[in-house]
Amino acid sequence: MTDQSDKEVAFDTVTVVGTDEFEELKKSGYPITVIDPAKFAPRAMSVSDLLDRVPGIKVRRTGGLGSTTRISIRGLEGKRVKVYIDGSPLNAPDGSFAVDDIPIHFIERIEVYKGVVPARFGGDGLGGAVNVVIVELPPTYADVFYTLGSYNQHRGHLLAKTYFEELGIEWGAAVLGQFAKNDYEMPLAEGGTHVRDHDRFHQLLAATVFSFKKLYFDDLELELVYIKNGKEIQGIPGYTGDSQAAVRNVQHARTWSHIWLVATHADKENFLIENLDLMHGFAFPYLYSGLIDKSETVYDFEGNSYPSPSGSGEVGMGPNDSKDRRFDIRDRINLNYQIIPALALNLNNQFQYTNNTPEDKLADAVAGYPITPQPGSLIISVTGLSAEISLFDDRWFTVVGGKHYFFSSKGYETELYPDQDLFVPPDPVRNTNHGFGANLATRFKITEPFLLKASYEHGQRMPTGDELFGNGFEIKTAPDLLPEKSDNFVGGFYFEKQFGEGRRRIDIKLESDVFLMYIDDMIRLGGLLVKNYANVDKAKIWGVDGEVQLELTQYFYTYFNWTYQDIRNEGEFVPGTTQPNYLKGKRLPNMPSYFFNWGAEVTLFDLYGSWAAPSEIALFYDGSHVAEFLYEYEVSEFQKRRVPSLTTHDAGFQFSFSDKRYCLSASMLNITDEQRYDLYNQPLPGRIFKLALRGTFF
Repeated sequence: MTDQSDKEVAFDTVTVVGTDEFEELKKSGYPITVIDPAKFAPRAMSVSDLLDRVPGIKVRRTGGLGSTTRISIRGLEGKRVKVYIDGSPLNAPDGSFAVDDIPIHFIERIEVYKGVVPARFGGDGLGGAVNVVIVELPPTYADVFYTLGSYNQHRGHLLAKTYFEELGIEWGAAVLGQFAKNDYEMPLAEGGTHVRDHDRFHQLLAATVFSFKKLYFDDLELELVYIKNGKEIQGIPGYTGDSQAAVRNVQHARTWSHIWLVATHADKENFLIENLDLMHGFAFPYLYSGLIDKSETVYDFEGNSYPSPSGSGEVGMGPNDSKDRRFDIRDRINLNYQIIPALALNLNNQFQYTNNTPEDKLADAVAGYPITPQPGSLIISVTGLSAEISLFDDRWFTVVGGKHYFFSSKGYETELYPDQDLFVPPDPVRNTNHGFGANLATRFKITEPFLLKASYEHGQRMPTGDELFGNGFEIKTAPDLLPEKSDNFVGGFYFEKQFGEGRRRIDIKLESDVFLMYIDDMIRLGGLLVKNYANVDKAKIWGVDGEVQLELTQYFYTYFNWTYQDIRNEGEFVPGTTQPNYLKGKRLPNMPSYFFNWGAEVTLFDLYGSWAAPSEIALFYDGSHVAEFLYEYEVSEFQKRRVPSLTTHDAGFQFSFSDKRYCLSASMLNITDEQRYDLYNQPLPGRIFKLALRGTFF
């Protein structure tokens, strides 16, 4: 782990990272929250757990470990929120490797951009971005971590790193594993409960990294990664979302995937000329994945079994044994030129080529015609140019930038289950689109502790491969999708004041933002038995969020944050028609109108004598309240499709000694065992116990 001596480590979920980094981010004028995971490394926590305590953010879940997780920033979620690792896009081609699969022990900080994303990222997110900055570990280092949780949840990793000084080569390797049965109880509509009996998840990740320190580049890295995933499909009683498994107790269907990744990363200061810095990243992920669904029997939640209505298959309208292949070519180049101390220019380009080749011979044979979507390809390029301007002794700081978006795809308009007698092979559909975006972020320092901020962005989000190409068994292709567009306005302030020094220092922080966003051509999944993505919605979002943090000496910390957001459909007409939109003015589903977080922590130091010094023991508590929200549009007063409001309480302790080299933590989440629901009214785990052990050696 990096040396912590230059950090102000507070006891909160949103802490001050190293002074230089934090000051640089704070002065940018962007609406940003910075999370320092170092304090939470001993706990059995994920990145999503940290994000879920940030004002303006809710992490939406569909189940236990391994289930779909979506980050919602000020009402925009999923693909509208981009996730980056050191400025380069994350996510495996199928989303099976996501931000939660990165142990927080290896993260220096998490930057959360809310509403406006810097042009230097070159991305195409609408609702903001999460940038995970990986920590620079010591040249020789080892780390062991294991956590045990309720519902047979196990997570752990082994990491080792060494440095060959004569060669100037650092070498590291890591193995990460996750497993869970997710066998918690779900309520049944007619009363009683049912234990999830087909929701196992497992993941194995193996990676090795070579870093060359004595070549032309300041740092040149080669990374090789392999990821294996397996996930059973759980039927959910009363579920109204996107699956044919809604009324079935699925017992056999499952998904699997293998991912191979080759990536390089290069940094060079004073590239070609003085004060010009270069960063270049390249990645080639290859995905081999599939769905196995061949059971000739289907089951209900009363224990009855029946022949599959389609002959075989539990999830869709027929059997599946798919073997899909997809590869990406991703390239990022970033040039930063410090012209004078008060002016810097940044040029960034993100390029991605995707080739998708589905295959399901079983589904084709049973249907009697090619039911599997045809191969498709996708090209996305986003170029950003920005200037950073500092005036009046840095009292006024402004970043202004522009982006160019290019998108081109080739696909096929296919039907999953057409009339066999009328089947005609589809013609290719080519879709090309480009546009421009702009953003501005400014900050004015009224006094040393008080800052005013304002920002604006006109942005776009390009359709993704899964939206364009479907999945071959439930979601058909949509090759003519248009980019989503947004205009985002944010204004707010930040105040921080410190009194005293050392462990008796008192630190007060207060920040708040008002935001307004207009979204057009929103892509949404629709349909009944057969679904597809379409540009169907316009939306208006406005709200306010903020946070108060009090560090009353380094022995006690408390915080409270709040979010209110009003998210409504603004479309004038029913998509594709001239009929008035009967949903205009209604709240969008799966978006709570308000939520709060609060908590406190007490920390004691060096209680165990010199053998453990320096040591810490911390007792922590976190609370959360989420308002009632819709899980589908309500078009009648007789439809009450709502997830009830929820208040939860978490508590635990963590103990570390020998300067945090050895750590033990235990926690209880949802202490009162409240019945929890989330996206599309899907049941979540109840009370959860977690125990975590960690040791570091260097």
